[in-house]
Amino acid sequence: MADDQNRRFEQVRLDARTIESLLMPAAERLGGGKVASVELIDSGLTNTNYRVQLADNPKALVLKIYMRQPETCRKEYELFKLVHQTVPVATIYYADFQGEKYARPYSIFEWMPGVLLEELLSAVNTTEMQAVGRAVGETLAGIGKYQFEQAGFFGPDLKFAAPQVEQAGEEQGWRAYLESCLENPICAERLDKTLKTRLTQFIRTNAHQVEALGEQKALVHADFNPSNILMVQTETGWRVSAVLDWEWAHSGTPLFDIGNLFRDRGYSLTNFETGFVEGYRRAGGELPENWKQVSRLLDLINLCEFLTVPNQSDTRVSLIRQQINVTIEG
Repeated sequence: MADDQNRRFEQVRLDARTIESLLMPAAERLGGGKVASVELIDSGLTNTNYRVQLADNPKALVLKIYMRQPETCRKEYELFKLVHQTVPVATIYYADFQGEKYARPYSIFEWMPGVLLEELLSAVNTTEMQAVGRAVGETLAGIGKYQFEQAGFFGPDLKFAAPQVEQAGEEQGWRAYLESCLENPICAERLDKTLKTRLTQFIRTNAHQVEALGEQKALVHADFNPSNILMVQTETGWRVSAVLDWEWAHSGTPLFDIGNLFRDRGYSLTNFETGFVEGYRRAGGELPENWKQVSRLLDLINLCEFLTVPNQSDTRVSLIRQQINVTIEG
């Protein structure tokens, strides 16, 4: 569930008639356009999402309105076309890249069944936890099989717009980015002097581990956390129903996604980690001996960036400081 105090953009409130109009291109493909029910989804921190049930079709849809950067609508659609045959993702029935029908770009997704991994991790028993981890590991390895000509952020048509700071030979890029975050006035205010000094020294001491990765050009989801992973249980066991929200995807090292996934160190104290490693390697993923340490180093990019964002709740800021301390202490 989203914390309204941490939302970066206010949710857009739409009436049923407007929603029905926006859904029309997709609803016609599905054989019916009448809206039976609408629910504003209380999750995420940036975009606005509605769950819509059509009157004449058993399928439910998600109307997603893009609030951050208009180009992410096209990016998610292009990534869907790229990976949908091998990676579990929600079908996109329609995407308005230019915002021609509404003030913002929007997409219409298939509503996917399942329970979020973040809920499952605190509910399933130890044996099931290993099976859940195995399914997540296999899925992430499948994502990483998509390779590109270089590392960086995607522009239109998944061409490259900018380099990615964690890449090999770019130790200074990773280090410089983190140090720039620490000099940001908002971040500086949220870090006490002692923690800032410790973190600065930690970055300088460990930058060589990031450099040692070598150049990697795999598809990185970049928001691969338990709130974006839907799971379902079938007759043959647990599997990933869908990986959600691809807006931050780029080309780089899969260890970035692993750091995101294991940010809460509590998960690594269960059989989830054992299952994840087994599934990831079985599906062809490669893990260096120091994968835990390096993935945590890479996740500092997220943690430090979070501290530069205005309007974060005190609770969230305190949690991020704790996570940084855990990373430093190893």
